[in-house]
Amino acid sequence: MMEKSDVVVKLRQIANDLLMIADSFDEKKKPISLEEVRKFLADLSRNGKTSEVRQLLLKHGASKLTEVDPDKYEALLDDARKIENGS
Repeated sequence: MMEKSDVVVKLRQIANDLLMIADSFDEKKKPISLEEVRKFLADLSRNGKTSEVRQLLLKHGASKLTEVDPDKYEALLDDARKIENGS
């Protein structure tokens, strides 16, 4: 049978582990870079989706990728993934 002090130590270890797990959920997502978006859209374009890529850029308020607001990169990639998946 465990001593009370051993139980307290073990419970503290468990609590610390739970806090670390909870903190990992709170971390902000790494921002999507221009290079990531450019690579994905270039791959789509090479696969015959150039027209769709142009439409995506227009949808997100730009005629070329460098004009897209970085805050819209995630939404742009989401839309591009839908095209890639045929949705």
